[in-house]
Amino acid sequence: MRITIALLIVLIACISPTTAQNQSDAATRQDIEELIQLTGARDQMNTISADMASQMASVAVERYKLQHPDADAAELQNVATDASERVQQALKSIPADEVVGILIPVYQKYLTHSDIKAMKEFYATPTGQKLLKNSSAMTIEVMQATFTAMKKYMPEMQDPADKAPQKPVQPTPAQPKQF
Repeated sequence: MRITIALLIVLIACISPTTAQNQSDAATRQDIEELIQLTGARDQMNTISADMASQMASVAVERYKLQHPDADAAELQNVATDASERVQQALKSIPADEVVGILIPVYQKYLTHSDIKAMKEFYATPTGQKLLKNSSAMTIEVMQATFTAMKKYMPEMQDPADKAPQKPVQPTPAQPKQF
């Protein structure tokens, strides 16, 4: 019994410093907010949202063309405008502070205070500044390139319900009335 207790105490002693170190090195809300401020992530949300709306408008137009091959330019423009406005409205309805609030626990799950400190030091370097300066443009360009690649597969990505052959509805035989 004494050996078991002694082993348990040694095991707890070995684990405790690791646990204490992880808790003391936990990323704080302030750490993450400073990183978001430094990287301009909050400002990038608007730029990326606008591009996302544009991409979704293109998707809507492509889908509309598949469903309405004889659509004229005015119809396609109306579809694009409507889709873009809907996406922009949807994205605007989510406050940036709420998005940041969602990001914080995720960042805290994967990053420590030391990680964030190292990232802030990196972003202070010329290479870090270059990455920050170009990251919005790079993200948008990747999204556009991905969309261009996806366009090839639009017919395959079409909603399965839209692709299903329409079967005529068979009338069911009348059931005898029960009295």
